[in-house]
Amino acid sequence: MCKNEEEFLRNYDSSKYEKLSITTDILLVSISNEKTTDYSITD
Repeated sequence: MCKNEEEFLRNYDSSKYEKLSITTDILLVSISNEKTTDYSITD
């Protein structure tokens, strides 16, 4: 058993465990009635 976090991390072997894969998709949508020519400017 490990006495502290440092000892735990020193002895930790990640190859003992299966590697997980995670995929994330993000979609941002904004709706506005305001007309603008440059969408990168915000006030």
